[in-house]
Amino acid sequence: NDPNATLSQPVCWSRAPVQGKSEIPQIKNHTATLVGSKVYFFGGYDGLENHQHMHVLDCTTYEWERLRNVRGHFNEKTRKTEFPAGRNGHTCTLAEGQLWIIGGWLGQGPLAAKDMWIFDIARSQWTQPETYGESPGP
Repeated sequence: NDPNATLSQPVCWSRAPVQGKSEIPQIKNHTATLVGSKVYFFGGYDGLENHQHMHVLDCTTYEWERLRNVRGHFNEKTRKTEFPAGRNGHTCTLAEGQLWIIGGWLGQGPLAAKDMWIFDIARSQWTQPETYGESPGP
C-alpha cells in the first residue's frame, strides 16, 4: 500500500475475446454501469445520432447482448407507452437494483435534458417518476 512503490510487473492491455448476440456498440459519451458481473451500457452518440438502447456485456463470458424485450413506461396523461429519448453525456447510477438515468444531451438545442428515467433490471422495464422540487441544471 505504499503510494511510491513501483509495479513488479508491467501493466499491459489485451483485446478481450468478445462475442455475442449483437454487435459491439460503436458509441461515445454513453454510460457504463457495473451490476454484478455485467456492465450495462446506455445511450451514447455514434457521430450521427444519439442512441436509446441498452447493451449488456457479461464480463465472465465476454458476450454482448442488446436488450430487446424492454417494457416502457405507461404515461397516464398521454395514454401511451414511452421510453427515454436517445441521449449522450447523461449520468447513470445503480441504486437498489435499478439504473437511474438523469439528464444528458438529446441532440437538439444547447441545454441538457431535464428528465429522469429508472430502469428496473429484474423486470427489464423503464419508468419515469414524477419528481418535485428544483432539478439540477438550468
